[in-house]
Amino acid sequence: MPPPVILACNGELQQQDQWCWAAIAVTVNNYWCDALGSGGTRYEQCQVAQEYDKGGHDCCANKSSCNFPGPIDKSLKFVGHFGKLINGMIPEAQVMEEISADRPIAVRVHFDDLGEHAVLIYGYTDHGYGDLDLVLWDPGRPGHRADTGGERHLDIRNFVDYLGGWQNTCLTL
Repeated sequence: MPPPVILACNGELQQQDQWCWAAIAVTVNNYWCDALGSGGTRYEQCQVAQEYDKGGHDCCANKSSCNFPGPIDKSLKFVGHFGKLINGMIPEAQVMEEISADRPIAVRVHFDDLGEHAVLIYGYTDHGYGDLDLVLWDPGRPGHRADTGGERHLDIRNFVDYLGGWQNTCLTL
């Protein structure tokens, strides 16, 4: 069995209960700035939210005034790391290709009872024979594992059962 492939992403916890999208955008941006040494502009979640505030609020001075759901694809564009939006789930081979090329994958999921949520795939373990475990960051579910915060290791076949419907995939660059 080949070794796991896990990118050096340090996941941001969402600072407001609707800011999963902003946390994922900042996590991806920090990954490119830190782990890959590309430099670039650093962003706070409130700055990402400010870009989409339509009420004239100061999202950094009063974060709760900007506590709204937002677009994961557009937030990745704002921080400069959006590659492509794909409707639905991508194949296992593409997950492995993206992660192996140092590109984390943002995913928008849909819960029947809770609406939408964003998570980040930043690693995998290939057990062979179509058995792929994803390593993902969930910015809204800290503490499920004391040592890793919101990190999950999840069989790709159980993704929908755990997180809801895989609605969109945002490839990053």
